[in-house]
Amino acid sequence: MDKELKIFNNYYQTFDEKEVYIKNKYDHTFRVVSFAEEIAKSLNLSEDDILKAKICALFHDIGRFNEAKKYHSFASSNAFDHGEEGFNILKKLNYNDEIVLLSTKYHNKYSIPDGLDEKTQLFCNITRDADKLDILFTQYLKVDSKDEIRDEIYNELFKKKLFKNSINYNSNEEVLKGLALIFDINFKKSFEIIRDNNLIDEKIDNLLKINDDQELLKVKEFLNNYVKERLIC
Repeated sequence: MDKELKIFNNYYQTFDEKEVYIKNKYDHTFRVVSFAEEIAKSLNLSEDDILKAKICALFHDIGRFNEAKKYHSFASSNAFDHGEEGFNILKKLNYNDEIVLLSTKYHNKYSIPDGLDEKTQLFCNITRDADKLDILFTQYLKVDSKDEIRDEIYNELFKKKLFKNSINYNSNEEVLKGLALIFDINFKKSFEIIRDNNLIDEKIDNLLKINDDQELLKVKEFLNNYVKERLIC
């Protein structure tokens, strides 16, 4: 992985790490690498494949740095596809491992396309899980927000689907959007991490401190039951 770390760090050093979005994405990258390694080990993959999972995670958000430089935020998802950007950057850097390229390209898509070979799909899913786990850990509630959660947002969540980026969500709805990432988690280890860190209860309980909408209690029970069901499978 020394070659890949050198490629990543040389590229990263072309950006200003004093820019908060740049540094945050750097830190996010290495947390995702750690989650990917944990998932890969739980699957009893070979040492080479564990390394491959870490490399996919290392490069998955390399397209975010240009996004941060251009927009000074990551709110441009509808105008800037950082998965596609990352794929193109790696090609320009003459990094041509097909599995890593496709894991980078598809990690941020609503779903991965049909027709991928089994091994490529495996690494795409490891990358997607690891990325979502870090998002779940690091998404924080705006404690002063009094935004009401719309009924249609609850309805979407109970359909067990990811929320679409094309819709504008208020800050409290964004928390539910983050929790809905659970419906695109693939591996038992990922669900164990969610359960063992009480991620669902923590986020819903924090919402309840500023929003007494009792529908949130149904959400908490619904999500916890979903995790339990996936752990049994």
